[in-house]
Formats: sequence, C-alpha cells, structure tokens
Amino acid sequence: MFVPQTQFIAQTGPVRASALTGRESLQGYSGPGRSSSHAIQKLLYKSHTAPVIQISTEHRLRLTVTPDHLVFVQCKPTNAYYDVFLVQRLGLGFVVGIGNGQLRNLTESTVLYEKQREGLSTITERSWIIASFRTLNQANYVEHLLSVRYGLPVFDVDQKLRRHGLSEEKVERLLGEVDTGARALRLLSDAGLSEAFPHFERKLLASQDLARFHFLDGVFYEPTDPKRPTTSGFRHVMRIYALGGGVSFDRDRIRNLSPGSARLESFEDPQDLASRLSSHSRETYTDVHRRIALPLGRPYFMWPAAYLREGMILPAFSGTRYMETAITEISRPDYSGDVVEIQLRESAQIVAGGILVGTTRDFID
Repeated sequence: MFVPQTQFIAQTGPVRASALTGRESLQGYSGPGRSSSHAIQKLLYKSHTAPVIQISTEHRLRLTVTPDHLVFVQCKPTNAYYDVFLVQRLGLGFVVGIGNGQLRNLTESTVLYEKQREGLSTITERSWIIASFRTLNQANYVEHLLSVRYGLPVFDVDQKLRRHGLSEEKVERLLGEVDTGARALRLLSDAGLSEAFPHFERKLLASQDLARFHFLDGVFYEPTDPKRPTTSGFRHVMRIYALGGGVSFDRDRIRNLSPGSARLESFEDPQDLASRLSSHSRETYTDVHRRIALPLGRPYFMWPAAYLREGMILPAFSGTRYMETAITEISRPDYSGDVVEIQLRESAQIVAGGILVGTTRDFID
C-alpha cells in the first residue's frame, strides 16, 4: 500500500495518491518504449501505524510503501555491499553471519551448491538478509550487535570450536542442542521478515545425490494486452535443469546448470504452472524459483518491500524509456496515518514514483 505522497501519472498528468478519485487511468508499461493506461477499479484506505519502507535509487527515484507491498526485484551479485545474514541450517538452528554481495546469486544459469562429505544426507540451508552495508567494518559491528541483542551465535562459531579440538560431530550436536528458534523469530519479526519466506534457500547436496537433483525456473509472462492475452505470443514457461550432467567442481562448491541443458515446458494458464511448481517444491531433490517477466522484458522476482536491500535492481519507466535502477538506500521510518491500496481492472504494472510496481499477487500465491 502507498503513502498519500506517492506520485502517479494519470491521463491528466502527475497526481498524488491522496488526490486520486478512483475515476483515473494510471500510466503503466506494455513493452519497450510503450506506455499503457490502466483504469482504477477501487481505492482502499487503511490506517497504518508502523514502520514503512522508503526506497531510493541511483536515478533519484523514491518510493514509500508498506512492508508487505509486493515489488519486482532482481537480486544480482555485487561487490559494493556486505550483507548481514540470519542463516538456518535445518536441524542445527540459527546463526548470524556476514557475506559479500557475491552470495546474491539467484540466476537460472549459475547456481552454487556445496559438496557434502561422503555418506551425509542432503541438508537444506535457508538465509535472510537482515541488512546491507558499504563497508566490512559496519557489517562486522552489526553482526556482533545482533548476536548480543538476540543471543544468537555468529557464523564462525563452529570454526572457533574446531580450533579447540572438537570433532565435526560434536560441533553439530552442540549447535543442535542450543534452542535458537525463538530468538531468531524475534529478530525476523523486528526486521519485518517471515520465517516461511527466506531470501535464499539452498540444498547442500551429498555427492551421491547429484544425479537426482533438478532445478526448476518458472517464469510467468504478463501479456502486452491484458484484454487479449494470446496476442502477446508468450506462454508461461518452466525450464528444467538437471544437475547430474556436466557438473564441474570448484574446491568445495559445484558450478553447473548451463542454459543449454534446460528442458522447456510451456503453459497457457498461469495456474497450471503455479500448480506444477508447488508440487515440485515439495520434492527433496528439486529447487524451485518463481519469477514474473514484464512485457517483452526480463524476469523478476516479486518480493515484499521489507525484503529489499541496497544494490538490488528495480524496473523503472520514465516517459517512454524502460530502465533498470539500483537501490542505493533503504530506510524504515515510523509512520502513522492513512495508506492507500489501488486495485486495477486488470493485472498490470503501474508507475509509482517512477518505479514499476505490479498487481500480480495471484501469480505467485
């Protein structure tokens, strides 16, 4: 939901959310170099007394929304930021740690998996980015601050224990006996994040399981003409990558999944693809991504605004020019007042503060 100061482009020119009457059509995006117009169906107002998410980008675009507002985002590797993570290794509990921006690797063509020791089963590891910083010193400070404030161990705790002679088995047993769940939930709640929805979820594979593993990349395509979906020429697609063939090892990690190895399936109905992805996501040896492609544009993840971090990429539209813009600053100021939800007559993207935002919640539910 938008704060009243959010600026849109209506048929009569720029208009703030607070001045909307519900009779306007708002500017959107229908493909490279083409704007579109989308009629408002309903305006819903709600009182909001909680932090909001303020987003600033490299092109001086600004957007303020509630933490649950869904935003198109690309998460690309970057050398400019250090991320403070909350990490859960299922069965062992939660730890806090630091990673550089190179860990933000969520492309369909390169996925990293750790090579597990012989005889160990596949392990799932889930990660949330709590905050991002330009310098390692800032990230180190916040990592230890969170560790003290929430009573969570830092990521290198197992390495320190090993230097004291504890075996791998004893380290894992010790971490498994420390109840970090309630503390981690409090940290996630304070950060506006959900336990059910991590930024990243990786499978740490035992070598004997490699040949059984598949990576599924589901892409939902928005039509260029919502009234005539088939005229866009796009179908919703699922690319299936098999991990077993052509895997190369780089020290303790596996680099794999070249685009040429994909098997493609297409779907006319987005619900058919959503159903297939949901079914596959419950399989032990399958990793599933869900993304949305803007009309004739790149696929984006669709995340709540609370999950955005500096360095992530948003789609923007200025006049007739589509572009990508990197987030330079994220803040969470306290807010007390009305917010507005805009419901359109069809699923579409609209321009809010120069940034493309969507109304396609049904594609990823």
